[in-house]
Amino acid sequence: MTGSRAFLADFGLAKTVATHSRLTRSGVALGTPAYMSPEQARGEVSSLTPATDVWSLGCVLYEILAGRPSWEANTTPGIIAKVLLQEPPPLRRLRPEVPSGLERAVRQALAKRAARRYADGGVLREELDRVLRGERPRARVPGRRGTLLGIAALLGSAGGAALLARGLRPDPPAPMPSVTGLPATATLAQRARALRSSDPLSAAECLRQALALDPGRDDLRVERGLLLWALGRGDAAREEWGLVPPGSRESAAVAQLYLGLELFFRSVEHRVWWDVEARAPLERLQAAPGPQGRLALGVLLAAKREWTRAREALAGVGGWEADLLRGYVEGTDPEGDRRAAVRHYDSALEAGLPFPWVYVNRSTARECLGDFGRALADSERALVLDGGLAAAWGSRGNAKRGAGDLEGAQADYVRSLGLDPGNATTWGNLGLVRRELGDAPGAVVACDEALARDATALQPLLNRALARQALGDTRGAIEDYGRILDRDDRNVHAWANRGAERAKLGDLAGGISDLDRALALDPGCAVAWSNRGMAKQQSGELEAALADLDRAVALEPDYAFGWANRGETRAALGDWAGAASDLQRALQVAPNGWPHRALIEQRLASVRKIQERREAR
Repeated sequence: MTGSRAFLADFGLAKTVATHSRLTRSGVALGTPAYMSPEQARGEVSSLTPATDVWSLGCVLYEILAGRPSWEANTTPGIIAKVLLQEPPPLRRLRPEVPSGLERAVRQALAKRAARRYADGGVLREELDRVLRGERPRARVPGRRGTLLGIAALLGSAGGAALLARGLRPDPPAPMPSVTGLPATATLAQRARALRSSDPLSAAECLRQALALDPGRDDLRVERGLLLWALGRGDAAREEWGLVPPGSRESAAVAQLYLGLELFFRSVEHRVWWDVEARAPLERLQAAPGPQGRLALGVLLAAKREWTRAREALAGVGGWEADLLRGYVEGTDPEGDRRAAVRHYDSALEAGLPFPWVYVNRSTARECLGDFGRALADSERALVLDGGLAAAWGSRGNAKRGAGDLEGAQADYVRSLGLDPGNATTWGNLGLVRRELGDAPGAVVACDEALARDATALQPLLNRALARQALGDTRGAIEDYGRILDRDDRNVHAWANRGAERAKLGDLAGGISDLDRALALDPGCAVAWSNRGMAKQQSGELEAALADLDRAVALEPDYAFGWANRGETRAALGDWAGAASDLQRALQVAPNGWPHRALIEQRLASVRKIQERREAR
């Protein structure tokens, strides 16, 4: 590299420390994923400091020395998850010739917590200069001086160039630092608690080291299992809890509780039967006095969908575990309070650990409340933590669909199914969004897949019936509606739509009978009034048809089909001016992309010509 100079370019994402700008939304990640610091990945814009730049430079140094990026994954969420939760492979494992002092300097630059990194580029440059001189790195974090200028100076300096150009030679391993003050186990445990929420991977490693020093600390073993669970390593968590002996009093009870909770929520996530072996830890614990017994009972009752009794069991029990269960009960019970579910999940996440699936559950509750923006943010947070979580892709698809991003929702459902192809619910949702996108054949295929996996599901059956209607498969639609009504004879939409399809085939009496049933169940169903009006029009009952259509548009003034059908009925009665007015109204209230717009425009033009000829006479 003699005679060459290194340049640091592209400051498009640089942040001036003194700025008070909030042009970038809080909670949105800034930066290139492979070089993005944990605080950037979490979207903590206000937390960015010169130490953030040190992290990015550490990534560059690591890649130059190792010959590979510090974090690798096939997707952006996968990279971000590793940035947040994992450490890169040790440099000297990949390149044994890297001096140990240089490895320590890079590791310091890549500390998960910004406060543990070098304060700025100038400090890092001084450290690397010491390495070049053969001195021992100080690995200190003094006060801030330079930021991007310090980093640019480092890369452009002769020392920096020499560092990257000179042949690397192995250094003798440095002695392990001695632990002073508290006993070593207590120091490691204290460090783990400080890292618990921000860096669970490092916290789990601290506890592993503590247990190596003192294998009898069952309380630390319980805590390490919990951290492993949050990191998505359920097998390792269960193994850790299984090492807690039954006679260790409270630690044993807590280990059994966490073991049962992990097994329960894993069964919920993967839709597998919660078998006898999985229930056993909680069944042994439910009779125990104290909060563990009541929490265990609450889980067992929730698993049996005995929601009221589950609430009673959890009443007055404190802790994030109880909040987690309360959130699940309120979010899953068909009659549950979704706002309460969000509050409980808030509390659980604030006091507990960042479980990705808890963000998914809170996203679902927020979606039910119509809070699609926050639902989307929750599902994206879950994907940052675990890009391979199928449920997170599915929940993000639901939030996008609710916000009107149908193409984005479809892409997320496809991604979710790539990870979990057996999920009938996601297949059904894909069928729904495909139908809304106008892809009726694709909707039928997706609904077929859903029903192949869960023949009892009603929603994909309804979506397939609607898609078959759009394809003109009237008999297939009638068959699907019949299957729905065999299992749910109070389904208003099935009665209303089957009635319309029967009328299409000329079965006017059967169609009107179905529509009468729909209106008896729900007199406020504008679709049923409109469909019955058209069936009566076909049977020649024009005045009765007009009365039904009047009700339809009165109930839903923005119902395009109702106005179009009333226009046709008025035309049949010879009221050409009224017909033209209704057809025009249908075009005004129709949603963007309404597939019948061109047909109604043609019909309106035809009605107006007839009206003009009659007025000219």
